[in-house]
Amino acid sequence: MPDLDPYNLRPWLDEHENFARSIEPADPRFEIAQRMLQIIAETKRRFTPSPDGTANYVPGKQIIEELSVLRLKAEEAQSR
Repeated sequence: MPDLDPYNLRPWLDEHENFARSIEPADPRFEIAQRMLQIIAETKRRFTPSPDGTANYVPGKQIIEELSVLRLKAEEAQSR
C-alpha cells in the first residue's frame, strides 16, 4: 500500500479502489467493497485544484478514516 500523503490522496485512493474492485460479488466482503467504491468515486468527484495547480484538495480526514475502517473490516472478514 502506498504511503499516505494527506496532500495527495489520489495514489492512496487508487490503491484502495484496486483492492475493492478485486472483491467478487459472491465474496462476503462485497458489500464493504461497494461502499468503499462509492466513497472513492465521490471523493474523486470532489477534488478541487489547489491555488497553484499542483495538488488536489478535499476534506481528507473523514475520508481517510472511513476507508481505513472499511478496509480493515474487509481484511478481517477475509481472514475468517
